[in-house]
Amino acid sequence: MSHEISTLCRASVAVATVAAVLSMPALAGAADRGADQQIADESALTIDDVPTGFNEEAADDSSDPQPGAACRAIRKAAKAADAAPHTEVEFRTPGDDSGSALINNQVSVLASPKRAKVIFAAYAARDARRCLTGAYESIFTEQLDDPTAKVVVNADRYTPDLGDASVGYEVEIVATAQGDSNTIYVENFYVDIEVARVGRALDAFGFFNTRNPPPSDDVVAMTDAAVARLEAAL
Repeated sequence: MSHEISTLCRASVAVATVAAVLSMPALAGAADRGADQQIADESALTIDDVPTGFNEEAADDSSDPQPGAACRAIRKAAKAADAAPHTEVEFRTPGDDSGSALINNQVSVLASPKRAKVIFAAYAARDARRCLTGAYESIFTEQLDDPTAKVVVNADRYTPDLGDASVGYEVEIVATAQGDSNTIYVENFYVDIEVARVGRALDAFGFFNTRNPPPSDDVVAMTDAAVARLEAAL
């Protein structure tokens, strides 16, 4: 693999930052934090839920939302995330010449359905798509660290059949860089983000693939399984 393509693949690791941003909706105030934490722990995806070839890794939940007016509502939601019972898990495949993949899931348990609705609204708002595309463009451009690099991000919104309310975004990132021999290298990255409200809880998922979109059948199987567990736990 060329140095330029390797650099593009390393940039893919940064997408976990945005996935975490969009998968941390929460507010403080649960009546029984211990019980709510147990709900979150037992409802998140497990290694048995994900396709073969993934390894579980520690999730990084310390990332901050991107700046700018488009991300204002998401920043407000994320500021309260640390105060609520939540569990975040992450699974990755080893990166190689064939590409790499990442799965991120966070379950957050709120004090009431009303609070969950308020937080969910930030991720379903019209500005959320603009926040998402701007964040990915910024992250990939920074990671490439190449003045000739070009990053183009397109995101389409859709509505998954999950929980009481849900929103999804299919994102394609095209990163172009110029090699030492003036050769142009192009790499495609794909992200599928889904956020579902289930009663007073929120279940958020991020699926990332290089070269090809995340398989839709796998995405549906994982989200359905996790949301069903959360519904049962609540």
